[in-house]
Amino acid sequence: MAWTKAKTAIVTGAALILAATITTPIVVHIVHQHEEPFFTSKTELTDADNAAYQSLSGTTPAEVVKTFFDACSREDWNAVSKLLGGAPDDKFKKYYGGLEVISLGQPFRGQWSNQDSRGPQVYVPYEIRLKDGTVHKWQLAICCDGQHHWYLDGGF
Repeated sequence: MAWTKAKTAIVTGAALILAATITTPIVVHIVHQHEEPFFTSKTELTDADNAAYQSLSGTTPAEVVKTFFDACSREDWNAVSKLLGGAPDDKFKKYYGGLEVISLGQPFRGQWSNQDSRGPQVYVPYEIRLKDGTVHKWQLAICCDGQHHWYLDGGF
């Protein structure tokens, strides 16, 4: 009877170790897979691209993202709402309010593997530090609409 219990404990322990050994690499792969979106193509914006955006909308993609993060840092939710297309909710305010920009990268045009037909997007890589000290790194997606206004389209 004791041997049966011992065998059950050994088999259960071995199954748990096996499950953890198999599951851990899969979870790590999935987490790291989402650190950088999968782009089928990436093209950095040229000076001519930035000049065209400046002429069209009065600002460049990098300036739009800087303005957005500066407004979040100051907790200027009216300015943030202009780019979000509506007022941010309390969860957004708590998460992004008071953030610190660590770096902004070179804007690029990207075609994401699962992108729908919303139109051309520009991505601006960023690294920010939230109030709780967490560092968040991603690409902010922005679009310029038919009225030549910028809006955020994801990546935050």
